Amino acid sequence: SDLGGLLLGRPLVLPEDTRAAPAAGFTLPWGSGERRFVLQGQNQGSHTGFYGRYAWDFARAPFDSTVYTICAARDGVVKEVVENFDDSPDCDFSYNSRTNYVFIDHGDGYGSVYMHVKKDGVFPRVGQRVDRGEPIALTGHTGFLCGTTHQHFTIVDEIGRAHV
Repeated sequence: SDLGGLLLGRPLVLPEDTRAAPAAGFTLPWGSGERRFVLQGQNQGSHTGFYGRYAWDFARAPFDSTVYTICAARDGVVKEVVENFDDSPDCDFSYNSRTNYVFIDHGDGYGSVYMHVKKDGVFPRVGQRVDRGEPIALTGHTGFLCGTTHQHFTIVDEIGRAHV
């Protein structure tokens, strides 16, 4: 599945110098043939503002908190890993800064971020190269999230701006 297909016909509006469509070459961040439910998409719910407007939350099903494997959406190098936080209480904003995550640099000015990762649930280490589709982590209930355990996914550019 191509990440660009998630746009559902909505135009991608980027500054002129970045119209190379950052979603190109990305796949959805789970195993081939698997399906996920979109809990929140672009500019919905808590996904608004400068950093959140292009983020997506994916779960196995609307009320299914079963842990599942997150896969790299594109080839790259793991630049940052945080996996030391325990599960957080439901809807407790004070846990916002206690989110486990993986950041992958794709080497072309774009990176991808995979959040709400299980404690000690990241497979590659910082500096390790990963291939698109390779398992990188397990979902968890870390940081600020409400309801179903899910994966928060976004693509960012080199200065942290979120894109599709």
